[in-house]
Amino acid sequence: MSEQKQNRKFIDSIQILRLIAAFFVILVHCEITLSGAFAPDMFFVISGFIIFYTTDNESKIKGFLPKRFIRLIPLYWIITIFTYCILLVKPQLSIMSEPTPEYLIKSLFFIPFVNSKGINFPIACIGWTLNYEILFYILFFVSILISFKYRFWIVSALTLCLFYLGKIFGANNFYLTYWSDSVILDFIFGACTYFIIFKFEKILFSKFGKFFCVIIFIASWIWILGSFGNGIERGFRFGFPSALIFLSSYVLFIDFKFPKFLILIGNMSYSVYFIEYFTTAVYKLFRTNSIFINVILFILMLIVTYLISWYSYILIEKKLSEKLTYFVVKK
Repeated sequence: MSEQKQNRKFIDSIQILRLIAAFFVILVHCEITLSGAFAPDMFFVISGFIIFYTTDNESKIKGFLPKRFIRLIPLYWIITIFTYCILLVKPQLSIMSEPTPEYLIKSLFFIPFVNSKGINFPIACIGWTLNYEILFYILFFVSILISFKYRFWIVSALTLCLFYLGKIFGANNFYLTYWSDSVILDFIFGACTYFIIFKFEKILFSKFGKFFCVIIFIASWIWILGSFGNGIERGFRFGFPSALIFLSSYVLFIDFKFPKFLILIGNMSYSVYFIEYFTTAVYKLFRTNSIFINVILFILMLIVTYLISWYSYILIEKKLSEKLTYFVVKK
Protein backbone atom coordinates (compact mmCIF):
# COMPACT_ATOMS: atom_id res chain seq x y z
CA MET A 1 0.00 0.00 0.00
CA SER A 2 1.43 3.38 -0.99
CA GLU A 3 2.51 5.89 1.64
CA GLN A 4 0.08 8.47 0.22
CA LYS A 5 -2.80 6.02 0.54
CA GLN A 6 -1.81 5.16 4.09
CA ASN A 7 -1.72 8.85 5.01
CA ARG A 8 -5.15 9.42 3.52
CA LYS A 9 -6.48 6.41 5.39
CA PHE A 10 -5.03 7.78 8.60
CA ILE A 11 -6.40 11.29 8.10
CA ASP A 12 -9.87 10.49 6.84
CA SER A 13 -10.94 7.67 9.13
CA ILE A 14 -9.54 9.18 12.32
CA GLN A 15 -10.59 12.78 11.75
CA ILE A 16 -14.12 11.86 10.68
CA LEU A 17 -14.57 9.69 13.77
CA ARG A 18 -13.28 12.58 15.89
CA LEU A 19 -15.80 14.88 14.23
CA ILE A 20 -18.64 12.46 14.95
CA ALA A 21 -17.59 11.92 18.56
CA ALA A 22 -17.26 15.66 19.25
CA PHE A 23 -20.65 16.30 17.63
CA PHE A 24 -22.28 13.70 19.86
CA VAL A 25 -20.74 15.42 22.88
CA ILE A 26 -22.52 18.60 21.73
CA LEU A 27 -25.81 16.73 21.28
CA VAL A 28 -25.58 15.22 24.75
CA HIS A 29 -24.72 18.52 26.43
CA CYS A 30 -27.59 20.20 24.59
CA GLU A 31 -29.82 17.42 25.96
CA ILE A 32 -30.88 16.46 22.44
CA THR A 33 -29.85 12.82 22.81
CA LEU A 34 -28.63 10.45 25.49
CA SER A 35 -26.87 8.21 22.98
CA GLY A 36 -23.55 10.03 22.93
CA ALA A 37 -21.95 8.53 26.02
CA PHE A 38 -19.57 6.59 23.78
CA ALA A 39 -17.78 9.76 22.60
CA PRO A 40 -15.02 9.89 25.27
CA ASP A 41 -14.36 6.19 24.72
CA MET A 42 -13.98 6.79 21.00
CA PHE A 43 -11.41 9.50 21.75
CA PHE A 44 -9.56 7.13 24.09
CA VAL A 45 -9.48 4.37 21.47
CA ILE A 46 -8.13 6.80 18.90
CA SER A 47 -5.48 7.97 21.38
CA GLY A 48 -4.39 4.38 21.98
CA PHE A 49 -4.00 3.85 18.25
CA ILE A 50 -2.20 7.15 17.62
CA ILE A 51 0.35 6.59 20.39
CA PHE A 52 1.51 3.40 18.70
CA TYR A 53 1.13 4.77 15.18
CA THR A 54 3.35 7.77 15.96
CA THR A 55 5.97 5.69 17.79
CA ASP A 56 6.30 2.84 15.30
CA ASN A 57 10.00 3.62 15.10
CA GLU A 58 12.27 3.95 18.10
CA SER A 59 13.70 7.18 16.67
CA LYS A 60 10.27 8.80 17.07
CA ILE A 61 10.03 8.44 20.84
CA LYS A 62 12.34 11.38 21.60
CA GLY A 63 10.48 13.87 23.77
CA PHE A 64 7.38 11.67 23.88
CA LEU A 65 5.97 12.94 27.18
CA PRO A 66 6.73 16.66 26.60
CA LYS A 67 5.15 16.48 23.14
CA ARG A 68 1.99 14.83 24.45
CA PHE A 69 1.73 17.24 27.38
CA ILE A 70 2.22 20.25 25.09
CA ARG A 71 -0.51 18.86 22.84
CA LEU A 72 -3.05 18.69 25.70
CA ILE A 73 -2.15 21.07 28.50
CA PRO A 74 -2.20 24.65 27.08
CA LEU A 75 -5.84 24.63 25.97
CA TYR A 76 -6.97 22.69 29.04
CA TRP A 77 -5.25 25.12 31.40
CA ILE A 78 -6.79 28.10 29.61
CA ILE A 79 -10.26 26.55 29.82
CA THR A 80 -9.79 25.56 33.47
CA ILE A 81 -8.54 28.99 34.58
CA PHE A 82 -11.29 30.70 32.56
CA THR A 83 -13.92 28.48 34.21
CA TYR A 84 -12.42 29.14 37.63
CA CYS A 85 -12.62 32.92 37.10
CA ILE A 86 -16.23 32.71 35.96
CA LEU A 87 -17.20 30.63 38.99
CA LEU A 88 -15.44 33.03 41.35
CA VAL A 89 -17.79 35.75 40.11
CA LYS A 90 -20.88 33.58 39.58
CA PRO A 91 -20.53 30.29 41.53
CA GLN A 92 -24.22 29.58 41.00
CA LEU A 93 -23.55 28.97 37.29
CA SER A 94 -22.27 25.48 38.07
CA ILE A 95 -24.07 22.76 39.97
CA MET A 96 -20.96 20.54 39.97
CA SER A 97 -17.79 22.65 40.19
CA GLU A 98 -16.47 24.78 43.05
CA PRO A 99 -13.86 27.57 42.67
CA THR A 100 -11.36 26.85 45.44
CA PRO A 101 -7.56 27.20 45.10
CA GLU A 102 -7.11 23.57 46.09
CA TYR A 103 -9.47 22.32 43.41
CA LEU A 104 -7.86 24.62 40.85
CA ILE A 105 -4.37 23.23 41.51
CA LYS A 106 -5.61 19.64 41.49
CA SER A 107 -7.53 20.25 38.27
CA LEU A 108 -4.52 21.82 36.55
CA PHE A 109 -2.25 18.93 37.50
CA PHE A 110 -4.70 16.09 36.80
CA ILE A 111 -5.14 15.04 40.42
CA PRO A 112 -8.63 13.60 40.95
CA PHE A 113 -10.66 14.76 43.93
CA VAL A 114 -14.16 14.76 45.36
CA ASN A 115 -15.47 18.24 46.06
CA SER A 116 -17.82 19.19 48.89
CA LYS A 117 -20.78 18.45 46.60
CA GLY A 118 -19.65 14.84 46.37
CA ILE A 119 -18.64 15.17 42.70
CA ASN A 120 -15.28 13.93 41.39
CA PHE A 121 -14.95 16.14 38.31
CA PRO A 122 -12.26 18.83 37.84
CA ILE A 123 -13.26 22.50 37.75
CA ALA A 124 -13.83 22.29 34.00
CA CYS A 125 -15.91 19.13 34.34
CA ILE A 126 -15.35 17.94 30.80
CA GLY A 127 -11.63 17.75 31.54
CA TRP A 128 -12.07 14.46 33.41
CA THR A 129 -11.03 12.65 30.23
CA LEU A 130 -7.57 14.20 30.37
CA ASN A 131 -6.90 12.58 33.73
CA TYR A 132 -7.02 9.21 31.98
CA GLU A 133 -5.15 10.44 28.89
CA ILE A 134 -2.25 11.56 31.07
CA LEU A 135 -2.33 8.30 33.03
CA PHE A 136 -1.99 6.25 29.86
CA TYR A 137 0.81 8.46 28.54
CA ILE A 138 2.74 7.82 31.74
CA LEU A 139 2.12 4.07 31.58
CA PHE A 140 3.22 4.02 27.96
CA PHE A 141 6.33 6.06 28.75
CA VAL A 142 7.27 3.61 31.51
CA SER A 143 6.77 0.79 29.00
CA ILE A 144 9.14 2.21 26.39
CA LEU A 145 11.72 2.84 29.10
CA ILE A 146 11.58 -0.85 29.96
CA SER A 147 11.53 -2.12 26.37
CA PHE A 148 10.56 -0.38 23.16
CA LYS A 149 10.19 -3.69 21.34
CA TYR A 150 7.73 -5.08 23.89
CA ARG A 151 6.02 -1.79 24.75
CA PHE A 152 2.57 -3.06 23.75
CA TRP A 153 2.74 -6.09 26.04
CA ILE A 154 4.19 -4.08 28.90
CA VAL A 155 1.67 -1.24 28.76
CA SER A 156 -1.15 -3.77 28.37
CA ALA A 157 0.06 -5.69 31.41
CA LEU A 158 0.41 -2.50 33.47
CA THR A 159 -3.07 -1.33 32.47
CA LEU A 160 -4.69 -4.69 33.20
CA CYS A 161 -2.89 -4.94 36.54
CA LEU A 162 -4.17 -1.50 37.50
CA PHE A 163 -7.69 -2.44 36.39
CA TYR A 164 -7.74 -5.65 38.46
CA LEU A 165 -6.03 -4.05 41.46
CA GLY A 166 -8.95 -1.63 41.54
CA LYS A 167 -11.34 -4.55 41.48
CA ILE A 168 -9.61 -6.24 44.38
CA PHE A 169 -8.43 -3.38 46.61
CA GLY A 170 -10.24 -0.29 45.36
CA ALA A 171 -13.37 -0.42 47.47
CA ASN A 172 -11.95 1.79 50.22
CA ASN A 173 -9.41 3.75 48.19
CA PHE A 174 -10.70 6.65 46.10
CA TYR A 175 -7.54 7.06 44.01
CA LEU A 176 -7.21 3.38 43.17
CA THR A 177 -10.90 3.20 42.30
CA TYR A 178 -10.63 6.28 40.11
CA TRP A 179 -7.48 5.31 38.21
CA SER A 180 -8.58 1.70 37.69
CA ASP A 181 -11.86 2.59 35.97
CA SER A 182 -12.55 0.38 32.98
CA VAL A 183 -12.13 3.34 30.58
CA ILE A 184 -8.37 2.76 30.81
CA LEU A 185 -8.95 -0.39 28.77
CA ASP A 186 -10.09 1.79 25.85
CA PHE A 187 -6.49 2.75 25.17
CA ILE A 188 -5.48 -0.90 24.96
CA PHE A 189 -8.36 -1.59 22.57
CA GLY A 190 -7.06 1.26 20.42
CA ALA A 191 -3.53 -0.11 20.56
CA CYS A 192 -4.85 -3.51 19.47
CA THR A 193 -6.40 -1.97 16.37
CA TYR A 194 -2.97 -0.66 15.40
CA PHE A 195 -1.45 -4.14 15.39
CA ILE A 196 -4.48 -5.77 13.77
CA ILE A 197 -4.49 -3.23 10.93
CA PHE A 198 -0.81 -3.44 10.14
CA LYS A 199 -0.24 -7.13 10.91
CA PHE A 200 -3.32 -8.45 9.11
CA GLU A 201 -3.65 -5.89 6.35
CA LYS A 202 -4.06 -8.39 3.52
CA ILE A 203 -6.84 -10.24 5.32
CA LEU A 204 -8.66 -7.03 6.27
CA PHE A 205 -8.62 -5.71 2.71
CA SER A 206 -9.71 -8.99 1.15
CA LYS A 207 -13.32 -9.41 0.07
CA PHE A 208 -14.08 -11.48 3.14
CA GLY A 209 -12.33 -8.95 5.40
CA LYS A 210 -14.30 -6.03 3.99
CA PHE A 211 -17.58 -7.95 4.29
CA PHE A 212 -16.75 -8.76 7.91
CA CYS A 213 -15.92 -5.07 8.53
CA VAL A 214 -19.32 -4.03 7.15
CA ILE A 215 -21.03 -6.35 9.62
CA ILE A 216 -19.08 -5.20 12.68
CA PHE A 217 -19.35 -1.54 11.60
CA ILE A 218 -23.16 -1.68 11.49
CA ALA A 219 -23.51 -3.89 14.56
CA SER A 220 -21.19 -1.72 16.65
CA TRP A 221 -23.02 1.50 15.81
CA ILE A 222 -26.35 -0.13 16.63
CA TRP A 223 -24.91 -1.30 19.94
CA ILE A 224 -23.51 2.03 21.14
CA LEU A 225 -26.42 4.14 19.92
CA GLY A 226 -29.15 1.74 20.99
CA SER A 227 -28.56 1.99 24.74
CA PHE A 228 -27.66 -1.68 24.94
CA GLY A 229 -25.39 -3.18 27.56
CA ASN A 230 -26.72 -1.54 30.71
CA GLY A 231 -24.79 -2.97 33.62
CA ILE A 232 -21.70 -3.74 31.54
CA GLU A 233 -18.60 -1.78 32.53
CA ARG A 234 -18.04 1.28 30.40
CA GLY A 235 -14.78 0.14 28.84
CA PHE A 236 -16.45 -2.96 27.46
CA ARG A 237 -19.80 -1.33 26.71
CA PHE A 238 -18.41 1.61 24.72
CA GLY A 239 -14.66 1.17 24.37
CA PHE A 240 -14.63 -2.23 22.68
CA PRO A 241 -17.35 -1.42 20.11
CA SER A 242 -15.65 1.95 19.48
CA ALA A 243 -12.48 0.05 18.63
CA LEU A 244 -14.47 -2.15 16.24
CA ILE A 245 -15.93 0.95 14.58
CA PHE A 246 -12.47 2.46 14.30
CA LEU A 247 -11.02 -0.72 12.80
CA SER A 248 -13.84 -1.27 10.32
CA SER A 249 -14.11 2.37 9.20
CA TYR A 250 -10.34 2.39 8.67
CA VAL A 251 -10.77 -0.45 6.17
CA LEU A 252 -14.07 0.51 4.57
CA PHE A 253 -13.35 4.17 3.87
CA ILE A 254 -9.74 4.00 2.74
CA ASP A 255 -10.69 4.98 -0.82
CA PHE A 256 -13.34 7.51 0.19
CA LYS A 257 -12.28 11.13 -0.06
CA PHE A 258 -14.19 13.19 2.48
CA PRO A 259 -14.55 16.96 1.96
CA LYS A 260 -11.56 18.85 3.30
CA PHE A 261 -13.68 21.00 5.58
CA LEU A 262 -14.93 17.87 7.39
CA ILE A 263 -11.34 16.71 7.86
CA LEU A 264 -10.51 20.15 9.29
CA ILE A 265 -13.44 20.00 11.72
CA GLY A 266 -12.32 16.55 12.82
CA ASN A 267 -8.76 17.78 13.24
CA MET A 268 -9.90 20.57 15.55
CA SER A 269 -12.16 18.29 17.60
CA TYR A 270 -10.01 18.76 20.71
CA SER A 271 -10.85 22.46 20.68
CA VAL A 272 -14.48 21.71 19.88
CA TYR A 273 -14.61 19.37 22.87
CA PHE A 274 -13.71 22.21 25.25
CA ILE A 275 -15.32 25.19 23.53
CA GLU A 276 -18.72 23.49 23.41
CA TYR A 277 -18.57 23.26 27.20
CA PHE A 278 -19.48 26.97 27.21
CA THR A 279 -21.52 27.36 24.02
CA THR A 280 -23.89 24.51 24.87
CA ALA A 281 -24.41 26.06 28.32
CA VAL A 282 -25.43 29.32 26.64
CA TYR A 283 -27.73 27.42 24.30
CA LYS A 284 -29.53 25.79 27.24
CA LEU A 285 -29.82 29.16 28.94
CA PHE A 286 -31.70 30.73 26.01
CA ARG A 287 -33.69 27.80 24.62
CA THR A 288 -37.47 28.04 24.73
CA ASN A 289 -40.51 25.83 24.28
CA SER A 290 -40.53 26.65 20.57
CA ILE A 291 -38.95 23.93 18.43
CA PHE A 292 -38.34 26.41 15.60
CA ILE A 293 -36.49 28.88 17.84
CA ASN A 294 -34.49 26.08 19.44
CA VAL A 295 -33.41 24.81 16.02
CA ILE A 296 -32.23 28.32 15.08
CA LEU A 297 -30.41 28.66 18.40
CA PHE A 298 -28.78 25.26 17.93
CA ILE A 299 -27.54 26.17 14.44
CA LEU A 300 -26.17 29.49 15.70
CA MET A 301 -24.53 27.70 18.61
CA LEU A 302 -22.86 25.25 16.21
CA ILE A 303 -21.55 28.09 14.05
CA VAL A 304 -20.13 29.93 17.06
CA THR A 305 -18.66 26.70 18.48
CA TYR A 306 -16.84 25.74 15.31
CA LEU A 307 -15.71 29.29 14.58
CA ILE A 308 -14.15 29.77 18.04
CA SER A 309 -12.75 26.24 17.90
CA TRP A 310 -11.07 27.02 14.58
CA TYR A 311 -9.30 30.01 16.11
CA SER A 312 -8.38 27.90 19.13
CA TYR A 313 -7.03 25.16 16.87
CA ILE A 314 -4.89 27.58 14.84
CA LEU A 315 -3.64 29.77 17.67
CA ILE A 316 -3.31 27.32 20.56
CA GLU A 317 -3.15 23.78 19.19
CA LYS A 318 -0.89 24.63 16.26
CA LYS A 319 1.06 27.86 16.69
CA LEU A 320 1.49 27.83 20.46
CA SER A 321 2.13 24.09 20.59
CA GLU A 322 4.70 24.30 17.79
CA LYS A 323 6.59 27.04 19.60
CA LEU A 324 6.50 25.19 22.91
CA THR A 325 7.59 21.96 21.26
CA TYR A 326 10.53 23.71 19.62
CA PHE A 327 11.56 25.34 22.88
CA VAL A 328 11.06 22.33 25.16
CA VAL A 329 12.03 19.41 22.91
CA LYS A 330 14.41 20.73 20.28
CA LYS A 331 16.26 23.12 22.57
